[in-house]
Amino acid sequence: MLDSSHSAHMYGLATHKQFDPSVYLEKRFFGEVFLHFTKRKTRPNVKAEVQEYRRVIRKHLDAYKEAAGITEFDIANPNQTAQFEAARIYTAYMNNTQTKFGWYLRRAVNALLKTQERKRDLEEAMKGRTTDEIKKRMKTEFGNLGWN
Repeated sequence: MLDSSHSAHMYGLATHKQFDPSVYLEKRFFGEVFLHFTKRKTRPNVKAEVQEYRRVIRKHLDAYKEAAGITEFDIANPNQTAQFEAARIYTAYMNNTQTKFGWYLRRAVNALLKTQERKRDLEEAMKGRTTDEIKKRMKTEFGNLGWN
């Protein structure tokens, strides 16, 4: 329901100087984000943690709603639905992060070591050699780096 839109919201928060992902990337925060899209009455006397979530969300909410084209909606049992949606969003986020972490790490290492540039230089230097010879030399030079 809010997956792609939620990513845009999280990007907006993540670019904020005081945003600490370890505090906000959890189910309770995602639930509060969801609840801010519903027409429901909020209780003023809540835990300090929830007050902080609401403060951060409210700061970005209007701009996000406008950009995403989202309006508040009525829903039965908003708190229960928010818990379900928060668990779903959190699970999708964590699965995506865990699945793609290795890929991002390889990209970072390859960029730092200029693997692609070095591979092109090696191919240029070995022009006229067989593909197997070039691959063998690359394996010697780079090991398993840059092969994905």
